[in-house]
Amino acid sequence: MSNNTQISANDRVVVVEGTLSSLQIASVMFFWPFHIHHSNSCEECLFTPISPAFNSRDICDSRLRDDVNIDLIRNTVCHVIVGKRVSSSAVLYVEAVHNRNYFPMYSVFDRYKSERESSIHDYFDCKFSNTEIIRDTAQLIKKLCTQRNPSPAVRSNVDKLLQRVKNPCSAISVLHHAMNSLYSDFSTDSDYKDLCNDLQTLQRDKLPLCLTNGSVQLQATALFQRAFPYCLSFFDGNHRHSRFVTHVLNCSRRSSNYLITEDDEDGYIINKDDGNNKTERFNCLLQYRFYHVDPQCYSFHISIEKMQQISINENEKLQSTVTEEKTHR
Repeated sequence: MSNNTQISANDRVVVVEGTLSSLQIASVMFFWPFHIHHSNSCEECLFTPISPAFNSRDICDSRLRDDVNIDLIRNTVCHVIVGKRVSSSAVLYVEAVHNRNYFPMYSVFDRYKSERESSIHDYFDCKFSNTEIIRDTAQLIKKLCTQRNPSPAVRSNVDKLLQRVKNPCSAISVLHHAMNSLYSDFSTDSDYKDLCNDLQTLQRDKLPLCLTNGSVQLQATALFQRAFPYCLSFFDGNHRHSRFVTHVLNCSRRSSNYLITEDDEDGYIINKDDGNNKTERFNCLLQYRFYHVDPQCYSFHISIEKMQQISINENEKLQSTVTEEKTHR
């Protein structure tokens, strides 16, 4: 019996994995796409997570300024869909508008800018080839394994993980576990530096100044996303991951007194890594429910409304859970 189930209205659109994947939130950040708003001097550049408008809620700034309580977050469930990032320079805007598989990605702080072409930061292809992601995942793991030249025990573990890559959902989970195995669970800055060095050998272009001056965790994330185009969008979980940008990547929000106008881009200030800014270590596992679009469904069945409905359904479940608890009656 398959662990996969189908979610649909009157037609089959999304496949959801029947089992939860327990993953480190710090490593999942590798798969969350972002955009850099560059300043002229590259001194005040902004890091902005981006996503198609699948989540039914915008991110509230006030919720990002509270202290992170790991005990309240640990082992909570996030609902995520796998997609492929397609550069806006590689696809015409007119073509993307008429391609039901492509969803424009916007800042997670303002998913309502859908009428402004200038606010689009690449596209989220939700109906890509299963064969390609399985192949690309295996190739990247093998390349990193060659660079690392790990111990026989680690290599054996990675080989076993590779056998589990069957679909987009398992590809993300397997790559996460393989990287953690190869880089000692990213427990030190040196582990991130090793990943940076290994990824840089696979790429020709250097990172921009704002990133090279930033934390090694941010550099590793940027290099990884260049090497691996597949990414995640959260139906539920944007707030939890947004709060970790500050702690994991050493980025910070603007002052609470800063007034963001409609024309401003929102995001995180990329702090310089001057040796005194130490990113925090969080041993925090979350439970991830993975979704991907059924490769057998027709493109005309795919719509933003159906994607948002998944998010709405999950939020309604959470609300009903709270109201039904005796302490909240």
